[in-house]
Amino acid sequence: MPVHYKWTGGWVVPASGKVALKWGGTTWLHPSMMRVKNGDPGGGYWVDSGYRGFPAEPTSVAVNAWNYDTVSVKWAAGAGGAAVSSYEVQQRNASGGVITTSTDTTSPSVSFAVADSTKYQFYVRSKSAAGLFSDWVGPLKVSIGKPASTYYTTETATRNWSAAANVGGYKDAIVGVAVPSAVVVTTVRYQISSQNGFTSVLSPYNNREIYRIANSGQQERFSWGNPIDVTVNVANYTGNGGITGMICRGAGWSTAASGTYKAIGTITANGVETYSYQQAHTIAAVANSYW
Repeated sequence: MPVHYKWTGGWVVPASGKVALKWGGTTWLHPSMMRVKNGDPGGGYWVDSGYRGFPAEPTSVAVNAWNYDTVSVKWAAGAGGAAVSSYEVQQRNASGGVITTSTDTTSPSVSFAVADSTKYQFYVRSKSAAGLFSDWVGPLKVSIGKPASTYYTTETATRNWSAAANVGGYKDAIVGVAVPSAVVVTTVRYQISSQNGFTSVLSPYNNREIYRIANSGQQERFSWGNPIDVTVNVANYTGNGGITGMICRGAGWSTAASGTYKAIGTITANGVETYSYQQAHTIAAVANSYW
C-alpha cells in the first residue's frame, strides 16, 4: 500500500528518497523505508508502503596508500539513511571526465591504476539494497609524481696521449708509431742508432740518409748523427692512422732481406686525444601530492 501526500492539487505518491521527517528537535530525518497501517485506529496491521529512502553519503574519503602507478582510496560509512549494500568509487581525470568506476564493492578501500605526472579526482557514493544512490562525495584530488630517472648524453673531452715503437729501419721501409685519427700530435722524439750488425756503429756516407715521416708522408732529412736523439715539435697535425716515424734512404742501407746496415731505436709520439664518453644525468623524484 503506497503512501500518498497532498500539497495542493491531487494526491501523489512520493518518490523514493524524497521524504524527510521531523519529530521534535531541529533535525530532519530521512527514513530508509516507510510502513503504513491498514485498518481502524487501535487495530489493523502494518504494511510496507514500498517507499525506500536514500542511503547516507560516505564520509572521510581519503588516500589509503599510493605510489607512482597505484592509488588506493578509502572511506567510512555515513550515519542514517537506508542501509548501504555497497559503494561505487569513481576515478576521473583532471577535467572531470570519467576514467573508470569500481562498482558493487563492500571493501573499505579500492585501488586504481594511475600514471606518473598525471592528476586525478576520486568520488565515492553509497548504494542501498533498493538500488538508490547517495550523492557523490568528492573530489579527492591527487597529483601523481614521478620516480627518479637517469638519462645519458654523449660528451667529448681531451687527454694526453703517447705511444712508442721500437724500430729497425731498413732501406725504403717506413717504421714508427701508428697515430689514430682522434689524436693531434704535438711532439715526436727520435732516439736512433745507425749500426752495422757485424762490426760497429755505422759512419755516415752520402748514400745513407734518414728522413722524418708524418702520417706516412716523407718530411725533412735529419742531420747526420749517430746516435740521433732529437725531439721535433710538429705542427699539431691530426693523425689519420698512418705512421709517424722515419724512413732510411740510400743504397748504403740494407734491405730487410740482408739486414746488415740498419737504423734502430725508439720513436715516441706525444699529443692530445679527443675521446667520447657517456655522461649520466639524474632527474630527481617528484613526490605524490594533492591539488
